[in-house]
Amino acid sequence: MDALDESFASLRHPEVRDLAWLLGAPALLAPGTYPVWDHARSTALYRSALPLLQRLDRDPAPLLQHLALRPVKRLGYYVENLLGFAFAHLPGWRVVAEHWAIREQQRTVGELDFLLQPPQSDSLLHLECAFKLFLLHRPDAGIRGFIGPSARDRLHLKLDKLFQQQLALSQHPHVTSRLTQPIGQRLGWLKGWLFYPFGQPQAAISGLEPNHPHGWWQHLTPARQRLQHSQRYWIPLPRLRWVAPALFPAATTVFSGTQMCAWLDEYCLANGSARMLVELTPAANGWQELGRGFIVADDWPANSP
Repeated sequence: MDALDESFASLRHPEVRDLAWLLGAPALLAPGTYPVWDHARSTALYRSALPLLQRLDRDPAPLLQHLALRPVKRLGYYVENLLGFAFAHLPGWRVVAEHWAIREQQRTVGELDFLLQPPQSDSLLHLECAFKLFLLHRPDAGIRGFIGPSARDRLHLKLDKLFQQQLALSQHPHVTSRLTQPIGQRLGWLKGWLFYPFGQPQAAISGLEPNHPHGWWQHLTPARQRLQHSQRYWIPLPRLRWVAPALFPAATTVFSGTQMCAWLDEYCLANGSARMLVELTPAANGWQELGRGFIVADDWPANSP
């Protein structure tokens, strides 16, 4: 994330940091196996967006007003709202369609995320976007070994849906009959974080971008033991703050390791849900993320909701 590292640390506003990270962070997948918006494209897009991001960090009102038009609780919709703002404001980009419902015989068969005209291009780009977090449960299974925190999602199934079903939507007659420009590319924008078993070497898995954002996961009992001896400070991260590496002002309430254990006992696994914790280190005028991970029940994934 070289381009991101140069300037990302100077951005302070949470939503602006989320937008910057979405634009500049590496994708989860390497190019080649799937048609993806890759790291090189992300680096170039982030550099072109940097003046906009720096203006927004000084005055985030335009971004916050845009987000308020479509208030959401789901992380995926929040990400789509951020990207919609970016493509509407980045130099040279034109949003042709956004959240385009595709209908067939009086029923909706899908929704196209973004149809865009990139700078200096006569053809259109169909972009299907997803922000996902998966935990590696079976290192021997490759991409098939990643499952969601709730254990309901599977990375390989998400990839099948994204690249075989969702990207095909722009070939539907409902779309092509209404366009005056050809669609030159169809790409999946898949970003997020992958989490690996704590204390184990990170597996090299075919098809993944080598520098993808990553963290750890751990079952509750060993995690409690580790936290009891931790000299660091910690904070639980709410779902809508899962996008970019966290940055908190100095007045933020943070937890010692033993306090984090008590919080986990009360809030973490009463309903069997996984919780994301962020390990913090002091930074100028506050706290910054040192690492992140999921704490899951000792019987995860067998008895997950």
